[in-house]
Amino acid sequence: MRKKIKSEPIDGFTYEVTQLGAVEGRRMLVRISKIVLPTLGALIKDADFGRLSDLNIADIDIDSAAKALVEAVDADSVDKIIESMSGITEIWGPGFGAAGAPMAHHFDDHFAGRYAAMLRWLAFALKVNFSDFFDGKGSVAKLAASLRSPEVASESPST
Repeated sequence: MRKKIKSEPIDGFTYEVTQLGAVEGRRMLVRISKIVLPTLGALIKDADFGRLSDLNIADIDIDSAAKALVEAVDADSVDKIIESMSGITEIWGPGFGAAGAPMAHHFDDHFAGRYAAMLRWLAFALKVNFSDFFDGKGSVAKLAASLRSPEVASESPST
């Protein structure tokens, strides 16, 4: 029961993603959290919500979030996330035969000039692996909001 496989049609191809094992998933979650948490923390002002979809436009700070995202993203982390996700993805569609093909072997040529499709595939691969972390009540959105709370920032490590 460790791994689930899901597929998604995107831009004329079908991408089949297998979930990472827990050890590799944990490593990726740390990388992703270093990008997502500061961005969400900057995005959320003083919102009280259970899910990101509950946010109102008045509760978000796009300028701060964009600045936090630019500061949090680095090429090495993005490369490692994409490398990990491409290693668990098979491509099905024109030019890949009836058996599909490993994304890791075809990534560079397959997505050359198709960056919107690449971002949609990456979002799908991340959703397959980390949706429970990002979607669930009490998830990363609550954590990000609590990190912005003055009470959390002022607590000493001994409490």
